[in-house]
Amino acid sequence: MSFRVRMSVQRGSQLNAAARQLVYFLLVNILMLASSSVVFAGMPSPLPEDVATVFRLHEGPQQRLQAISFFLFGILVCTLCVRWLWNCLAADFINLPRINLLKSFAIVFMWGALFVTILTMISGARELMTPGAWKKDGITYQLSDSVDDTPRATNHDPVDPNP
Repeated sequence: MSFRVRMSVQRGSQLNAAARQLVYFLLVNILMLASSSVVFAGMPSPLPEDVATVFRLHEGPQQRLQAISFFLFGILVCTLCVRWLWNCLAADFINLPRINLLKSFAIVFMWGALFVTILTMISGARELMTPGAWKKDGITYQLSDSVDDTPRATNHDPVDPNP
């Protein structure tokens, strides 16, 4: 089975010239690559002799990786549960659309962000209600040892010690 292509002579000569240039380009590149014996690329670095020791994680990074993996697994399980519950409800309610995995992940992410915001507001309110109870220790906060347990006056009126 053969196909005949009808072209004008001028169009055919332009295609032949472009095809020839492409063949020359590919031939030159193949010859250049084939003629080189050693190719150096990237930054030189000494390679470790004991690869198993290099790729083994110490206890700290390994625990962090396990915590991150557990967190991602929890997000995936929550996403699948939300998708399953939503689609079960969608089977009973006609106007409720079915959702896919991406939409259920968006729902879980938004609820998670909402909970983080609310918990941050609660911890800020805790600090406002007990000033001086927390002291900064590096980048975190710890309970202060000396907490003033005496009640404070809420107004600016002087308090008479002898009523």
